[in-house]
Amino acid sequence: MILYLEFRNGYQRLAAVDTRSAVFLERRRDRGEFAALAAAKRKFGLARRHPTAIVAAVFPEGSPEVSWSTVRAAIAVANALGFAWNVPVAGVLADGLDAKQLATAIRAAAQHAKPEARLTAHYNGEPNITKAK
Repeated sequence: MILYLEFRNGYQRLAAVDTRSAVFLERRRDRGEFAALAAAKRKFGLARRHPTAIVAAVFPEGSPEVSWSTVRAAIAVANALGFAWNVPVAGVLADGLDAKQLATAIRAAAQHAKPEARLTAHYNGEPNITKAK
């Protein structure tokens, strides 16, 4: 099973993706990443069965739906879970994909992830904390 994480501002989508199926869990809540992970733990049985890889949505060009803080949170959570479970972490471009296409992209990203792979955040703009007020 591959664990998929997609965090946007006020929205979280997680999935358990196997070779033939994908079960999605969607939540709309500001700063609800940890509540979404707790719900995924129950729904996907993560206490009994650890994933073989973690795949997180990445937004290299930025998006109005994804702040820099949300990108950093998603990458930190993905890397922490990958480290804890000793599984590779990979990124996937999620924008514009329906559920079936996304599941296929998740499987491909996990298949090509190298052991102990981790994600890093890439941002093409200046973080707003450094802008003059």
